[in-house]
Amino acid sequence: ENTLLLLKLHVATPQGVLHQAANLSHIYVMQATEDAYSILPLTSGLITDYSSIMFDYLLLDKPIYYYPFDRKEYESDSRGFYYAYETCTAGRCSRSPMEVVDSLLADDEQTYAVKRRTLRKSFFAYTDALASDRIIQKIKAL
Repeated sequence: ENTLLLLKLHVATPQGVLHQAANLSHIYVMQATEDAYSILPLTSGLITDYSSIMFDYLLLDKPIYYYPFDRKEYESDSRGFYYAYETCTAGRCSRSPMEVVDSLLADDEQTYAVKRRTLRKSFFAYTDALASDRIIQKIKAL
């Protein structure tokens, strides 16, 4: 399919959990020390569970696919979510690996484009890449 899948696991995920993927030519398992944010603009979509990266990825206005495979355990064993999960997603939510594949192959990207823009407006006051200029102006005004 002429596609490269970049996998960036949570820092708490045991090393070697994806040892089989390391030998596949179309999958690259990023090291814990590699910065995923630096390559986000080069990607064509994001597959995530409930990681905060989903909010940052909204700034790119690219498809987001959700696979919260352990959501029930996460909600019961952790601090939970800051927002109701369903209100913060702007893409298909899959319940199995095959559903993730189906989501990637589906041609319904435009269905979620409006939701992405709506979420972006609710979470980000500015999306113009001029944050440094605004900070400098604030400092000069002191």
